[in-house]
Amino acid sequence: MCKTVNKYDLFQNILATAHHSRIFFQKTAPGPLIWLLFNRNLIVRTMATDEQIMSLKKQYLKSKPVCKVTFRLKASEAGKAARARLVGDFNQWDKAVSPMRKLKNGDFTQTVTLEKDHEYAFRYWVDDKCWENDWEADGYQRSPLSNEDNSVVRV
Repeated sequence: MCKTVNKYDLFQNILATAHHSRIFFQKTAPGPLIWLLFNRNLIVRTMATDEQIMSLKKQYLKSKPVCKVTFRLKASEAGKAARARLVGDFNQWDKAVSPMRKLKNGDFTQTVTLEKDHEYAFRYWVDDKCWENDWEADGYQRSPLSNEDNSVVRV
């Protein structure tokens, strides 16, 4: 779902809404912290649970100083997109790269081999018309070309 939201605007919206809403925190073992923001019983944002597949999967190789990173754009973020491309520092932000593989459940996935001890900015180019961030990335950094954030993967 192509939306232009950076983390600062998202945080401001959460703070403003939290003042008039209830916030519930739950810790699942050994899973991540899950937070639900309810506003008139509407779930605004949910972090991944143990049963959900994380958007970045890292596999470090013992024989080489590289890491195989599998990127996943979830169907809930891609909407009804027919195509998504993984674009970032590792491919010189080339929007003409081969599309990611679309899974039966609507997710898109691609594995890239990256050098260890680096961080790489990236985004998803959805249907060749809009950008989507990975909201479960290792971090975010301001884009030098726009007033938006890029997702960051650290390996």
